[in-house]
Amino acid sequence: MSGRIVAVISLLLLAALPLVSGEYYINLASQIVIFAVFAASINLLLGYGGLASLGHAAYLGVAAYLSALMYLKLHFAAWLSAPLALLGTTLMAGAFGLIALRATGLGFLMLTLALSQVLWGTAYRWVAVTDGDNGLRGLARPMPFGVNLDDAAAFYWFTLAIGVLAVWMMARFVASPFGAALRGTRDQPRRMSALGYDVWLIRWITFVYAGFWGAVSGLLFVYYHKYIHPVSLSLSNSAEGLLAVIAGGSGTLAGPLVGAAIVMLVKNYLSATIERWNMLLGFIFVFIVVLMPEGLGPGLRRYWHERVRYRIGLSFSAAPVVAALLLTLYFAAIGRQVSGWDFVFVRVLLVGYAVTVFVALPLYNLLRRFLPMHVVLCVAGGAFYALIALGLMRGFSRMSGQPGVNLGPLPVLVAIGAAAGAAFWLLQRRLAPAAPKA
Repeated sequence: MSGRIVAVISLLLLAALPLVSGEYYINLASQIVIFAVFAASINLLLGYGGLASLGHAAYLGVAAYLSALMYLKLHFAAWLSAPLALLGTTLMAGAFGLIALRATGLGFLMLTLALSQVLWGTAYRWVAVTDGDNGLRGLARPMPFGVNLDDAAAFYWFTLAIGVLAVWMMARFVASPFGAALRGTRDQPRRMSALGYDVWLIRWITFVYAGFWGAVSGLLFVYYHKYIHPVSLSLSNSAEGLLAVIAGGSGTLAGPLVGAAIVMLVKNYLSATIERWNMLLGFIFVFIVVLMPEGLGPGLRRYWHERVRYRIGLSFSAAPVVAALLLTLYFAAIGRQVSGWDFVFVRVLLVGYAVTVFVALPLYNLLRRFLPMHVVLCVAGGAFYALIALGLMRGFSRMSGQPGVNLGPLPVLVAIGAAAGAAFWLLQRRLAPAAPKA
């Protein structure tokens, strides 16, 4: 299946999301799209230009503040304030580029950080304009062509349309001859300079272009929240965008989108059930960097194309998913309703992967030299896996002082673990290299 067909199918599925989801998930998807535009703009610098920036949130925050100030102070309509905010932020990106691109590498990183911190401090201290720590309130969403964007579904479709346009424009940018020259300045700047290319100018144009799309994400951000706070300009906001690009895969079009979804799901979804979600995000980041240093998107593609070589890792990865799905089917079969079951499902999945990484994989590597890969051993190992996961979940509940969820009778849970072990055995057998013909 070609990449275009996959993109069209994915876009149709995303467009149909409001038809099958509640308002909470629609709003969550809107935030993911906004952050995906922001991460994709960072990817222009990091992935294609080789320029790591820790100040990209400055463009998001400045565009949001300019739009909010023009609405509150000057009473400009959105059709006028939005272009002016984009123009002002893009001009600021051009000025910042003149300063930051005097250095490369670590120097460039520190200059972008310093410039963004100046703006962050200004937003906090200039109370007469920004209202300081209180932020700017009382904003309203625009009404393009009379469409009321206060409706969650309407705003999601509006955001998705802007997001698709942004990603398409950035894809055209990197696929153009200029994009090829940009990748050349990333890989061989001295050779490109010797060939007559103006390396500094290529980087500056990319810097301004990335700042423009960062400003677009800022407008979507302030339209969604109808509020803007100095934290939007903070280092943590820039770092989350950088993390999304690295986790998803820098230098690819889909990587930042996948990374943005991971960061926003952990930040806005799992944080409701996991108090220390920052720790979980760090664990996911370390996991991706260790196993897939090229990023999640390219890493999964590598695993898929070389699935025979990585069949054991793929089989271990599938086992927790099978266990969580079987548990869901069990609850559906007995007609049992669990409050917040989606969070329980995710918790089961996370604990399953923790047991897989820290218990199952080390035991497998220890015992595989002495014991054959037999279905009975895999089923028994799956049952043992279920007992360990259940013990961990109950231990976490006691340590946190929160009541645990009754997942069902112990025999049922052991049977589900055994089924996950059987799935592991079947998958690794299915991916095993074919025996040579005599």
